[in-house]
Amino acid sequence: MGDKLTNEQAKEIANAFVQAYYNFFDNGPRENLSHFYVPDSETSQMAFEGNLVKGQQAIVEKLKNLSFQKVSRMVTAVDTQTTVENGIMIQIIGRLQTDNDPAHSFTQSFYLRNSNNTWFILNESFRLLVHNI
Repeated sequence: MGDKLTNEQAKEIANAFVQAYYNFFDNGPRENLSHFYVPDSETSQMAFEGNLVKGQQAIVEKLKNLSFQKVSRMVTAVDTQTTVENGIMIQIIGRLQTDNDPAHSFTQSFYLRNSNNTWFILNESFRLLVHNI
């Protein structure tokens, strides 16, 4: 993708990405998420609830081994920005319920880069918004 990415293009790509990613995550098997991450040792990184995981295999292993099976999700906002290097920054806000646990708000961010007309996750961060006040 040599041309500069427009904000509208970034929004279309981001919305399609979010729909596909959550479909694989929520409906499993989570091993299928591997194709979203850069297929090498440590290029992709994910911070999940503050714990950093590096590399496609380690990230997929982390996601596969999450303790819950059933996921119900409602996305309320998807914000996008283009980056200097023609990447896409995505910020998601929503509500998430796993198994029979209570629903919680969550936020998730992705930084996507294009390689040979395929978008990969370089950086990802996920947090449940649980306040212990």
